[in-house]
Amino acid sequence: MKSGIATLFCCLLLLPAVPGLARGNAQPSCFQRLGAIGLICRLYDPELAIEVRGVAPAEAGTLLLRVTQTQVAAAGQGNQVLATPDGRVAVRSGADGNVSVSMGPTAEGKVHHVIFEQHLGGAVIATYDSIASAPGVPVQEVAPETVDEGADRSAATGRPAVVARQTAQEDGSVIHVVRPGQTLLTIALAYDIGLRALMEDNDLTDSLLLVGQELLIPAAPEEQPEQPDHCAFYGPVVYVVRPGDSLYGIARTFDVKRELLYIRNQLPDRGRLLWVEQELIIPGVTRPETRGREVPAACVEDSPILHVVQADHTLDAIAQAYGIEPEVIVERNDLAAGGSQLRAGQTLVIRDPSGVNAADPENLDAPAASDG
Repeated sequence: MKSGIATLFCCLLLLPAVPGLARGNAQPSCFQRLGAIGLICRLYDPELAIEVRGVAPAEAGTLLLRVTQTQVAAAGQGNQVLATPDGRVAVRSGADGNVSVSMGPTAEGKVHHVIFEQHLGGAVIATYDSIASAPGVPVQEVAPETVDEGADRSAATGRPAVVARQTAQEDGSVIHVVRPGQTLLTIALAYDIGLRALMEDNDLTDSLLLVGQELLIPAAPEEQPEQPDHCAFYGPVVYVVRPGDSLYGIARTFDVKRELLYIRNQLPDRGRLLWVEQELIIPGVTRPETRGREVPAACVEDSPILHVVQADHTLDAIAQAYGIEPEVIVERNDLAAGGSQLRAGQTLVIRDPSGVNAADPENLDAPAASDG
């Protein structure tokens, strides 16, 4: 299969001029892959444009989407430019002026993204994958008169959108209206509730969301009395994100692997998206004053911890991020040895004081937002 794709890639680089799209000796220059499913080509005649062509066997060489720089300029910053009818391929003009081309999801649930600097002729400044549904909203479904000027538009960059909490009702609950780019996980994180609880409260059987879908966010329970102050010294080291921070810089500061940081905090998009005052648990780091000391009984955390697997998570990395042995995760989740059954979207029991396992989900509570 790999050799076939490589051969197709080489052939596409030598594609002749596309009838009706190029004049004279001009021909598309295909130069950038979108994972193993797409290829980006650039044209300059009759005007600057890009084409997205299929690479997968079912659509090899097929022109899926063509967008001109004129269309990008007309869409304005912070908006979708154009998408295929099924939303699998989308071009967006970011709020920062950069242009993103996205395609997916694949069979593994991945969406591939390529970011051009400022315009379609700009340099490729970033490529990344995310776990999400189709990245585009078909143009005919976008109603300008319903656009909320206060809506979060970070999805325009092709990255998962930062979710802003919506107005609570009199009873404290919220009816959250899903906006483009938002995922079930980012919504759960925004409201500080468990992913499982959010799915159960809305009778969801999977993580697929539709733009405009309404989700019930129950009122938060009354706050429990805080633990004695001395217990904080035995909990995890928590870092509060400041302006200008990046996951790479935070990892260097604490001398931990960046991979463990985004796994331990269940960050989407490998932790590329952080926000000021976000709290991050630093895995494997303890306070000097508590090293080697036994945790007092009154300070032992007993809330369950659940972990939602993303496509690049491995059993060993998850275990290291939580400071436990891989065998413990295997046993608690009835996995095959080595974790070969892991799949994106799977929920793992990391800590379960009640002694039940993932095979009996009715006995599991929603995970706490932060834990020890």
